[in-house]
Amino acid sequence: MNSQCEQLLNRFCNRYSLLLPEPDERGRYQLGFDQVEVSLFERLGRLYLVAQLIPLPAERAEREQLLEKAGAYLFRYLYVDECVLNLVNEGENSYLALVVTITDPGAVEPDTFDPCISALVNRAESLVAHLSSTPGAAPAHRLSVFRP
Repeated sequence: MNSQCEQLLNRFCNRYSLLLPEPDERGRYQLGFDQVEVSLFERLGRLYLVAQLIPLPAERAEREQLLEKAGAYLFRYLYVDECVLNLVNEGENSYLALVVTITDPGAVEPDTFDPCISALVNRAESLVAHLSSTPGAAPAHRLSVFRP
């Protein structure tokens, strides 16, 4: 285990008896929690946790409406969460994501890393439900089931 990302992910997987995923060709680790996919990767000494939300509509008006709805929803949690709304363009794929940046991964302990992942997944699930206008209760504040 060389990187801080690998060390934190290894401790996380050991704590929850999960298989440690292999990094993809870009060095990103993928974890699945119910409907949310989270990518973890390290760049320039920072650790990034990215929860992919939904694809962006191709039509500009629909895209702007979606972003406005997402921004208004997340504004309520401005002082609670450390999640940032992000537009991701990867070739042909454009999607909305929530991103958490950990500036000093070496200082992070499991008792702060685990709740960070949990909060990101919960906020992502809640935001996707809101954007989809899906009625129902907010997700429970716990880690969901891992899919390898």
